[in-house]
Amino acid sequence: MRNFRQPVMILVIVCIVLAIMSTFSTKTNGDETIQSVTEWNMAWIQKSELSGMTPSADLTWHSTTADRPLTELPSGAAGSWVHIVVPPTSPYHHPGLLITKLYGLDVTVFEDAEPIYRSSRGYDFERNIVLVPLTAKPTESNLYIRIESTERAGIGSPVRVGEFATLSTLNVRQMLPNVLLGAAIAFLGLIMLVSTGFFDGKLTKTANALGLFILSTGMLIVTNSSLPYHYYPDFGPILFFLFDTFILILGPALFYFIIRSFDEPYVWLTKAEKWLLGYYIPCFAVMVVYQTVGGSLYFYYKLFTFWIFAPLVMAQLLITIVLAVRNAYRRYGNSMLLSIGIIAFAISGIADMTILFVGHGMHEFILWKFGLVFLIACLVMNLNRIIAADYAKLLSYSQELALFNSQLEKTERMRILSEMAASIAHEIRNPLQVTRGFLQLLSSKAGEENRIQFGMAISELDRAAAIITDYLTFAKPEQEVMVSMDVKQQLDTIAMIIHPMVMLNGGVLHIDAPDNPLTIVGSPSKFKQALINMLKNSAESLQDNGKIEVKAYEENSTVFIRISDNGHGMDEEQLAKLGNPYFSTKTKGTGLGLMVTFRIIEVMKGTLEFRSEIGKGTEATIRFPCSNQG
Repeated sequence: MRNFRQPVMILVIVCIVLAIMSTFSTKTNGDETIQSVTEWNMAWIQKSELSGMTPSADLTWHSTTADRPLTELPSGAAGSWVHIVVPPTSPYHHPGLLITKLYGLDVTVFEDAEPIYRSSRGYDFERNIVLVPLTAKPTESNLYIRIESTERAGIGSPVRVGEFATLSTLNVRQMLPNVLLGAAIAFLGLIMLVSTGFFDGKLTKTANALGLFILSTGMLIVTNSSLPYHYYPDFGPILFFLFDTFILILGPALFYFIIRSFDEPYVWLTKAEKWLLGYYIPCFAVMVVYQTVGGSLYFYYKLFTFWIFAPLVMAQLLITIVLAVRNAYRRYGNSMLLSIGIIAFAISGIADMTILFVGHGMHEFILWKFGLVFLIACLVMNLNRIIAADYAKLLSYSQELALFNSQLEKTERMRILSEMAASIAHEIRNPLQVTRGFLQLLSSKAGEENRIQFGMAISELDRAAAIITDYLTFAKPEQEVMVSMDVKQQLDTIAMIIHPMVMLNGGVLHIDAPDNPLTIVGSPSKFKQALINMLKNSAESLQDNGKIEVKAYEENSTVFIRISDNGHGMDEEQLAKLGNPYFSTKTKGTGLGLMVTFRIIEVMKGTLEFRSEIGKGTEATIRFPCSNQG
């Protein structure tokens, strides 16, 4: 899913830019040479006058403007005549006239009583674009437009006069961003539908509903734009059929997604969803029959697809707002972000439909586009947050798994060594003691020249016995006597033992422990063995002006013992191997002493950590629980 994140974000940004362009582009002329006509006269055509091709003398003309257009047909009217006074067109090489919003199904434009443009539609998309060439004239001229329609007939935008090529460019520049916005959103919805194959089975239906909702909104923006109907008139019936189809898909898809996203427990919502689907199916049937039969079923088509449908959609949006507010109030994080996007979309849709009803059908939906783009942006941000959270969890799981594998490997290694030590240590120790006794006996009877060799042999046997003792300590590290120990007293005793060795290596030893008791539970002898092993390593690593500091203190019910020196130090690779058998930084070391130290501290429920840097020394931190904490 992360591969889709950047393209989707770019697509959302494009949608936002196109939404802004499509909203404000209609407010600019685009060229200073273009003249705008904002006033004209119009007269209603009664059904009995449909056969006339010129305005009759007894028509009643009304003055109207672009700001307050008169387009809604009164009772008994079937169309209108529009009279436009065109300014002089001789300054233009190829003059033309552009009307971006002309409402009607059958439109004929007359110049000097001659028809110069004709458009007739057999489907009920009444919004037209009229772009016609004019004859260059030095004076004002009269232009008549005859319009036949079912609901609206008239002009709803300024009439622009200028160079034909300039007007054509202006028309595309104003209308194309709206189409591109819809196409981008529809493409995003299509991607989401294709991507549902990557979802878990339980989420597939919800993801499909969201994809259908996004696809439907994008297609509604495209099919509700006048541009494709103007440049591709042969595809007009198909575009209008797609508009009706996707508007019937939009409501159920949104409602299904909202219910599943918020995990609503109410049974009535599920029942409402079924009733809603039961209504949309006959709606679709009525729409298909009307598209096939024609005008005789217009009343039923309008009843099902507007007068009942519009309030139903508003009710859905209101329920959506209530559910989103409730969800935002009860949850946080990703759910809050999704709720905000849904609320914004629902409010913008309700505002558009309210303005449409109040304006008697003159309002063109704009606000819902911003609400839709905001909702998509919220969905993408929500997706990013989920991906980031999942990635953080995956990274945490991988780190925990690596740590677990390391601990498991160490535990298995220690177990094998324990078993090996327990099985052979005793068998080796007894022969060693017997051999040492015989060597001592022979040494007492040998000559002076052979006693040195006997002494070396006995010394090596003692060294072998010490190694065996370390193995036994590692194999059976249980404390012989578990008592409560005062850390300061133990450190003072250890300092007396190790101090001569520190001095022999040219260093000083400093012990810092508080007078108030720091008590831990364990075996005093094993505790001394562990710390002496560590202090011996520090003493043997000292250089000139060597110094070893031991500090003990309590923090958060934990006793800390820090041992630091300014010796040779170690690199990261050496630090990682500390505690492994047979690893030592000393030429004659076996690594068993530190391995035993780790084991003793572990049995005492403590932890040991090292930090070191080449040339700057090493710091070891031991943590033990206080004895009063059990």
